[in-house]
Formats: sequence, C-alpha cells, structure tokens
Amino acid sequence: MKTPRSALPLAAAVALAIVICPAAPPLTAQEGATPFGAISCSSNFGNPVLLDKKLFHLVAAPAAEIASLQKSKPALSVEPIAAAKFPYRKVDIYLAEKDLGENDPEESDVSLYVRAVGNQKESWFTIAHDREDSPNLEFFRRTKGDTGPESGIDKDDDSGPAISLALKNYNVPIFQVSWWRREVGASTEAAEQKILLLDFRTLHPAVMSVVQCISAEGGGVCGVYDNGSAPTTALSCAWDAMKSDFLCMSSETGDYTPPVTHRFYLASGADAPYTVKEGDPPTLNAVAAWSTYNGLRGKAPDVPGLGAVTVLGRYAPDGAQQTAVLLASRGNNSFAPRYFAVVVDSQGRSPAFEILPQPLLDERLSVLATDLPAEPDTRGYVVPALINAADKFADDAAPAFQVQALESLPKVSLWQVTARQGMSHEIVWLAAGFNSGSGRFVFSAVRIASDFGAYAQCGRTRSEPFAAAIERKKGTLDAMLDVEPAHQYDQEGKRDDSGDQGQAVTPCPVKVRMFWNASVGFVREETDAYCPNTTSARNLTISDAGAITTNPDDSQKQ
Repeated sequence: MKTPRSALPLAAAVALAIVICPAAPPLTAQEGATPFGAISCSSNFGNPVLLDKKLFHLVAAPAAEIASLQKSKPALSVEPIAAAKFPYRKVDIYLAEKDLGENDPEESDVSLYVRAVGNQKESWFTIAHDREDSPNLEFFRRTKGDTGPESGIDKDDDSGPAISLALKNYNVPIFQVSWWRREVGASTEAAEQKILLLDFRTLHPAVMSVVQCISAEGGGVCGVYDNGSAPTTALSCAWDAMKSDFLCMSSETGDYTPPVTHRFYLASGADAPYTVKEGDPPTLNAVAAWSTYNGLRGKAPDVPGLGAVTVLGRYAPDGAQQTAVLLASRGNNSFAPRYFAVVVDSQGRSPAFEILPQPLLDERLSVLATDLPAEPDTRGYVVPALINAADKFADDAAPAFQVQALESLPKVSLWQVTARQGMSHEIVWLAAGFNSGSGRFVFSAVRIASDFGAYAQCGRTRSEPFAAAIERKKGTLDAMLDVEPAHQYDQEGKRDDSGDQGQAVTPCPVKVRMFWNASVGFVREETDAYCPNTTSARNLTISDAGAITTNPDDSQKQ
C-alpha cells in the first residue's frame, strides 16, 4: 500500500469556516543560536520524500482574502532582513485552517498567505496548484491535534502548523512550514509530515521545496510483504553558505535495493558530484585510456557514480585504428552488475557505451507457450554510458569478476564473465566484434544464468531463466542452449507456478539457438522443447568459478 500523494488545492476565497491560527510573537532574523542545520526526512513503503515543486506556485493573493487576514496577527513576523541584500525588509506569514465539517471533523485544510514589505510597498502571496486533479490534491490537509507520530494532543488544544525562519543565524529569508496528517486504512496506518520551504530572497519568491515524510505500518496479508520489500527513502540537507543553498543527500535502502546515495542542491536542483580519491582516474573513459589501461589490469579503481570498476579485457581487431576496453561495475538500480565498453582512440577520443545483457527468453513465461518468436532479435541492447557522478554506494560490497576467454576470432571475441556478490552469482557471455562493412564496433551480451532472483509480490520471489545445458560450436559464437524458464516461489520457498486458472503447472524448458550477427550482435531463436507430463523443474547452482549445475526441484506446492 502506498499512502495517497498529497497536493495543493487552488486558492479559494476565505470562507466563514476558516479560523486564523493563533498569533506567534514577532521574530527577528537575529534570534536563535543555531541555524536550520538540516532537513531530515524519510519515507517507507516506496513513497518518495520530495514532491514535484514545479506544481506549487506562489501567486498574488485575492483582495477579498487579504481583507479578512488583515484583521488578525500573523503567525510569524520576521524583520529586519538585511534590506541591502534582499528586496524585502519584512515578511509576515499567515496560516489559516478551514474545517471539513461533519464529513471529517478530525481534519482541516491549511491555507498559507505571505505579506512581504519592501521599498514602502507590500505584496501579498498565496499558493496555487496547476491542476485540480493532481495526485497531490490532499497535501494541504492536516489532522487536528496531531503534531507527530506519537502525539496525544487533543484537537481542541492544537496550536496548528509549525512555522519558523529556517536559517536564523544566517539572516536568510527562507521559511519552513510543517504540519502532520494521520491516515488510517483497513490494514494500514501512516503518520505523514508535510514540509514547505519558501524562498523570499528575490523579488519573485518561490517554493524552494515540497517534502513529505511518511511512516507507515501494516498493509494486510500481501501488504506486509510488499511494503516490507519496498525501499525506504531518506533525505538529509544542510545549509551550504558558499553556494547559498541546501546541500542534500538522498538515499534508498531495502532488501532488493542497493544502498546508493545521491548528492544535490535543493534550490537549484544541480547535482553535487562526489570526488574520487587522489590518484584515481575520475571517469570511466579515463580507466580505459591508453595511458592507464595497462597499469589498471587486475585493479578496481573508484569511478564517481559507479564505485569500483573492474577492467575485464581488451579487444583490438585487425585493421581497426581503435581498441575496445570492456569493464564492469556494480549495478545502481539492482544488484545485477553493469557492463561497459569504451572505444579508445590513440588521439584521445574515447566514447563509452553500456552493454545491457539480453535475457535468454524474451517473455517471463509461467505456462507453456506454443508460438515462440523465431525472427532475429534486432533490438538495441547497447546505449550510451549514462553515469551520474553524484551517486555513490553507501557500502563496500563490490562484486568480484572472473573472466574466461571462450573465442578469439578475426572479427569477434567472446568472453564468459562470472560475477559474484556475496552469495549470489551470474554468468554473462560478453562479446565484442568489428563490422568491417560499417567500420563500427559491435558489442553484445546475454545473461546465461543468474541466482540473484527478484521480488514477485505478496512475499513471492522469482528465479530468472537459465541455461541448464550448453552445446557450443568451437570456432564460432554459435550455441544451442537448454533453457529452464522462470519459476515463482512462495513465502516458504516452495515452487508456486500457476496457470491461467490458478492450477499448479510446471513451465516447460525451451531450446534457444544463439549465434552472432555482425551488425546487431547476439541473435536468439527460441523453439519448444519436448515437454512430457512428467517434466520436472530444475534448480540452479553457480560456483565461484562459473560452473553451472542443476538438480530437480520437487518443491511444487500441493
């Protein structure tokens, strides 16, 4: 279960049901001994922390609403604000709440208004939203008497949303407004904190950030498993006076998510790249450059955005003026490794590509299919290498790679790469060729076997298709593979494959013919294998040396 996204309704006229929040004493920018040192927020069940601030706008407040507000005192009044540096010398913030009535007496809608004074002129702002049907429609809704997950405050004693000058001893007009909402479903309860950061450093103020922190529990029979497997996202920001911005670090952690952190600046949205250790090459291209390749064989230098990178090998075809270097690293979005090729030119030009391993079977089959594709697979599995130097792994659990040369032909070479991370393994066939007709390198990879596994909802897991047996023709890249299809397992580890009607089935093995095409790389042709009624599923074991063994899987759920 994901708790509903919040959002901001369009500004409406102030009605009689609106109650102005109690006034707070005036606050000057010099008060307070410590700055707003950090924004700290986390959301579980796969919910994001940052919402799209482009959907939230500070706009001119209607005159009718201003007239009602001027009868009360502001919830926060800040002055002076370094008039020589910022356009406004005073900022007043008003908070108002509108009861939802008998339909929901425990909740109210929050409204926000700002009076900014500068050069003897005042401007009034409120917040509007682009679309009424936005999934964030309920962002400005709060639960009365709720000031935190363990709050026991009675709604009649509720002081309302909290508001403060975010950077008190930096004398910067950035304001934080926050409130809480509690959601209760049939099997799930969530405490949600909503945070707005408003930036009044320019003549045209803006919403700096929209933050949502969700702490949810429960989820029903399947939700307990699904929500537990979903990642938890955390955000931590601290003020960077040199950049005049918050430097933030976001991270995701979970059973099926590698611990990757990302650094960026909150207001500008610009990435903040990590720096490498002194003496390490700073980019993937530099790892494969002529000047460093020979010295890096057998080593795993750190590359920003990738972590430890392993050099797998080099391919220099006859007649080509360039050399291709093959590399591998840990995967950012999954625990499966990533594979790269860098084409190194002696003149210094070195474009980098990512090689996406093809699956053995195009479809994740749970029942026997009769019409498997026989046309060559010409989809692109090679893309430009996109690496974000602001990403970094939060642990040192880098995979180890073992490389075995299978073929070295005039126009193509083939390697078997065995990757090991912890107790998990995968085997990938990685090939580099040269098409003399087009003058281009051709890279391709196929995932032969993997025991990394994947989550399959409601506590189930799923194995990947694997080659139980391989017949390879020496002197070519041609091979015939006996492929065990994907299987699903329940919470107790019993095989739980089912057909269209929910009946227990055993997906049949598939024969896959694989060969090399000089233009597109590996091509796979799938055909039905003989599938008697007594077919038994097979389990996979991959050794550290890359040996594949199988044994019957008799754990079919009865």
